[in-house]
Amino acid sequence: MKTLIRVLMSSVGLVATFYFVFWIPGSLVPLFGELRWLAVVVSLVSGIGVAWFVWTKTGTLPSTSVALCAGLGAALVGGTAFCLGFFGPIILAPEANQGPCLGFILGPLGIVVGALGGFLSARSAKLLSLIHI
Repeated sequence: MKTLIRVLMSSVGLVATFYFVFWIPGSLVPLFGELRWLAVVVSLVSGIGVAWFVWTKTGTLPSTSVALCAGLGAALVGGTAFCLGFFGPIILAPEANQGPCLGFILGPLGIVVGALGGFLSARSAKLLSLIHI
């Protein structure tokens, strides 16, 4: 896979994971007092972990399993949908007070669509490889 595409996919995974891990647990547990740095560190480590996973797995895409393709599709499409839903309203309508909430709807929907797309893509590639024996 081309390096530029791998960099973009890894970056989307890093940003989406960072914001999701920072805001979801941060809103449920009041860590934003003296321990705000801990939420940032945990979110950054999680984002780097997802970026590393995407980087290593996209380099070996032709020979991957169905479950790996489904997981990678879920991470990429879900992360992209979350980023678009979260940052899009901030950029396009900054006066809207609930605009970024769209990311928390589009993110899980993107995960489901990406997992289904990755699963179908891997299954069709396996079926095509069986036909061309």
